[in-house]
Amino acid sequence: MMETVLIGVLDVSLQMSLLLLLLFAADKFLSKRVSAQAKCWIWAICGIRLLVPATFSFSVPQSGIVYAQETVNAAVPTAAAEAVAQAVSAAPAVTEPAAFFQAPVERLYAHITVLEVLAIVWIAVAVVFLLAHLALYLLQARFLRKNGKAVVDGEILAQLEQVKAELHVTRSIRLLVSEKAESPMLIGLFCSSLVLPRLEFTPEQLSIILHHELAHCRRCDLPVKWLFLLVRSVHWFNPLVHILAKKADFDLESACDDTVLRGKDKSYRKQYGNTLLHVLAARGRGPALSTRFSGNTKEIIRRFQNIVSVEPKRRGIVLLCCVLAGAVVLTSGLNPATARTLSANLLSQVQAAESTPQELAALKQKLALCVKDSVFESYRPFRDLSLDAEAYQRCEQAEAAYRDLLLQYREGWQTREFVENAFFLAVDSNAQGPVTTGIFCCQNDNQMEDEDITLIWLDFSNANDLQVVDIGHVYPGGNHLNEKLNGMQAIQREQKQIAEAFQIDLSQYEKADSGVYPIVIRNQAFFIKSSIEKQLMTTGRYQFEKFHVNHARVYLRKDETGGVLLNLDDNGMYAHFFALESIDRRNRRKSTESQYPITENRCIS
Repeated sequence: MMETVLIGVLDVSLQMSLLLLLLFAADKFLSKRVSAQAKCWIWAICGIRLLVPATFSFSVPQSGIVYAQETVNAAVPTAAAEAVAQAVSAAPAVTEPAAFFQAPVERLYAHITVLEVLAIVWIAVAVVFLLAHLALYLLQARFLRKNGKAVVDGEILAQLEQVKAELHVTRSIRLLVSEKAESPMLIGLFCSSLVLPRLEFTPEQLSIILHHELAHCRRCDLPVKWLFLLVRSVHWFNPLVHILAKKADFDLESACDDTVLRGKDKSYRKQYGNTLLHVLAARGRGPALSTRFSGNTKEIIRRFQNIVSVEPKRRGIVLLCCVLAGAVVLTSGLNPATARTLSANLLSQVQAAESTPQELAALKQKLALCVKDSVFESYRPFRDLSLDAEAYQRCEQAEAAYRDLLLQYREGWQTREFVENAFFLAVDSNAQGPVTTGIFCCQNDNQMEDEDITLIWLDFSNANDLQVVDIGHVYPGGNHLNEKLNGMQAIQREQKQIAEAFQIDLSQYEKADSGVYPIVIRNQAFFIKSSIEKQLMTTGRYQFEKFHVNHARVYLRKDETGGVLLNLDDNGMYAHFFALESIDRRNRRKSTESQYPITENRCIS
């Protein structure tokens, strides 16, 4: 899970860096033509996008995965497909798309990979970074409050209330004077305090300071600063993100200056600048999550230029739309490089964390031998083919979605081997048109030294409905594979025949069971079969001559109210309907046969 989030964060950080570089390069040009408030919105858009570790592109949602064997006839090629005469050798290697991380991730030990270690390091540093800044802020804020004295001067408090009324600030703000404060600042996200240094201010200067700091409160600048602290914590490894936060901090101050100076004449602007100079002698940085009336030398010079400038600036609505569009395009499937950058190497080559290039090559050779003279003879690993960006991304997403499903059950089910050993998605190299189907090739530990592999058919033509069909263990020789497919089709025809005989609409059901470990038995079909078999055995004389567990198929109603088990033997066809209760209620039942109680038995001899 954390590996996937890390890859998403790295991907977004890398792609957004392109946009940030363009914006930083154009910063001075933009400062002369658009308002500081417009730039604040630009930085906020970038910050919010950086906090969403997801790429807007084709995806195969895990929630939509359906283990559907009913699609065998339509999805799996039939044995009548045109045979290819030549034997298939190991698939020729083609240059992979450009990637930023070319070296495969190495295995640390049996169950921990470098990618997992990097995820742990990333989240650890992010948490430490965030907590350290929060602790420093809380200590500084507490120190200022503890060493500050509340202002009791009636004139100053009246002036504070007057400025609050002018700026429509309704929240309670405590006014303090502290010898430890080196510049005026507003601290406290929920319980705000305005801290003044122990300097002599004229009523006019104090009015300017109050207008400036309360303008921060009116504009909700403190929550924005917290937002960028979170962005910096998540993307602590990216120096451009820290520059982004610094530029946002400066433009927040400039936008606050603009708010106070809006509609003012040159005389007031001069007085505003003199007040700024008055606090420069005691310049300080203050808590990170506070507003600061002063700044470094370059910031002061730029702020003075903004203060004395009376030229109107554009609101930058068109620029904001362009930045928003750029953030979407650069981090979506609309960008051809998206599928070929970070995710194309880490997500696509994540199996290298569990295998070596030699193991991958061995699996490719096994695939070639196992599909020889079969309907899958022309199938090759999709990374070894010259696919367009859209097809490459679709295959990559389908492979990643199925691998993520296996990872969820790596401890509870015997699926660990299939993601720690070599695996890949192979597609038809002779296919005409869009690539929407393929076979997921993997192997367990016992297959490493043998010639057989495990194949899973994937149909990813529908982004919301990944179709999965069990092919199972396959050995060299295409006739065996073709026979297996024919057997699967025969079982599927039997199930369709039984459903039609009992007038059961299987479109209202989902298939629950599977016989191959990579296909996780999500709905516990094995236990359902066992429960029904034991219930039938307790009905006195067993009226059904045979119970073909291997041929029986379990279907669950989509409304999760029950299900049906379909079976066929030499004596007839059977449909056993059962109730489906909640997991908690099933766990409270003492025996296996009572967990899925039969509600109706049907038989056609």
